[in-house]
Amino acid sequence: MDELLRERDASLPEPASRTPPRDGDVRPGTARPRRASVGHVRALPGPTDARTLRDVAVGGAVGSLLRAGAVLAVLSAVHSELVPLLVLNVTGTYLLARLVVGARHDPRRRARLPLLGTGLLGALTTFSGLVVPLALLLVDGAGPLALVWAASSLAGGVAAAAAGLRRGGT
Repeated sequence: MDELLRERDASLPEPASRTPPRDGDVRPGTARPRRASVGHVRALPGPTDARTLRDVAVGGAVGSLLRAGAVLAVLSAVHSELVPLLVLNVTGTYLLARLVVGARHDPRRRARLPLLGTGLLGALTTFSGLVVPLALLLVDGAGPLALVWAASSLAGGVAAAAAGLRRGGT
């Protein structure tokens, strides 16, 4: 059996290098350098500068405070976190879509993406704002409400993103 496996292995071509490409490596058959990637995800283009980190941190802090304030303000009226979280997630998704479309051709808007997009709207529309209430509903045995919560959050988010993309950066 070992001999058959060795014969089979000897007839196979040599495997391609499993070493991931590095920035500047040349693509086979071209003279163009390729960017490093992991699977289908491209690596970050380089170190992030201090201004970008500051903008994301400041935007994230403001977005978190806005989310907490909105939930607390509405909580006393509706006695549920679900309503304000749904409104924040859908509204934030719409605003993020508009921001991204507007930034596509405007360098000034593009420069604000870390502050307003990743930071502020990223913190305002956290994924945990969708998942934590869903998990709590499931733990409490409220499966049908959990299904309605998940479906309305996802449908609202998709509709808001589509509307924001159509509306663009105007």
